[in-house]
Amino acid sequence: MQEQKNKLQQALEHSKREKVEQEKTLIESELKQLQSQIEPHFYSIHSPMSVL
Repeated sequence: MQEQKNKLQQALEHSKREKVEQEKTLIESELKQLQSQIEPHFYSIHSPMSVL
């Protein structure tokens, strides 16, 4: 009984770690998407302008 409980506990912990990793990957991809939307505008506004 204890062995089965330990296996279930390990499976649960593994599942939780996988979920956290998936959430982290999702958040990082959302961040990159937002950065890609912001950076082109930032650089086009703040880039040095030619006086010629």
